[in-house]
Amino acid sequence: MYSPIVHPLAFAALAIASYVDIRVREVPDWISYGLMFAGIGTRIIYSAAEQTWLHLFEGLLGLAVMFLVSCLLYYTGQWGGGDAKLLMGLGALFGMEWTTPVQFTVFYLLLVFVVGAMYGTVWSTYFFFTNIQKCSQHFAELHRKGIGGRNFILVGACAITIIAVFVYNFYLTMLLLVIALSMVVLYYTWLFLHVLEKICMQRYVFPVQLTEGDWIVEDVHIDGKRICGPADLGISKEQIAQLKRYHADKKVGKILIKEGVPFVPSFFIAYLILLWLRMF
Repeated sequence: MYSPIVHPLAFAALAIASYVDIRVREVPDWISYGLMFAGIGTRIIYSAAEQTWLHLFEGLLGLAVMFLVSCLLYYTGQWGGGDAKLLMGLGALFGMEWTTPVQFTVFYLLLVFVVGAMYGTVWSTYFFFTNIQKCSQHFAELHRKGIGGRNFILVGACAITIIAVFVYNFYLTMLLLVIALSMVVLYYTWLFLHVLEKICMQRYVFPVQLTEGDWIVEDVHIDGKRICGPADLGISKEQIAQLKRYHADKKVGKILIKEGVPFVPSFFIAYLILLWLRMF
């Protein structure tokens, strides 16, 4: 189904969502739900006009596929709820063309992952170097505390390298060397990400500053009762209301939350790249 409103609407929604996500680390629900209603509503009109359910079916299929992908990434802690809902809205808008083997939506999703990986690396590096002193100190501290694990990794990598020297099969030698190098790289990458999360992606806020979906780092207990915590996969409006009441009673102060990378701009970048590729 071709509709002249699809790409202008997607462009406007992603541009606004990207701006808001960078500013306040949140994607307004009206954008995501607006895309869903616009996508499904437009397809209902086209289906009625052409007397076929195919257009509506393709929109619902796109919504369902993006729903499954979004749930997977949300419940594994990779994305926030705003990112997940926005992707579902785009799925309803773009749809999954039943009669076409080349799927715009599938290519877009793959491009989101590729662009997102590069985008996340750039943001992480920026966060690290803007807090270079604190990050370096914490990195050195973790490095000292993990001396046993570090030595195990380094000795293991050296042992594999020595074994590779005596292997006369070129491909097996290369494989062993890659494994040895990967052990060291993965260890220091883990340290880097742990430091980044601890120093750059956590901050204390008052309950009044919380928004639905914020990730709580530590369990909050009031009068022996658990109010919220990391197991909730995002704080709810009811939990925020409770915390506000407890804060007014001076029973709770600031709450430690996890602040992730504003990921929506990578959606926008991937969309622009895909539009550019379609020109050729």
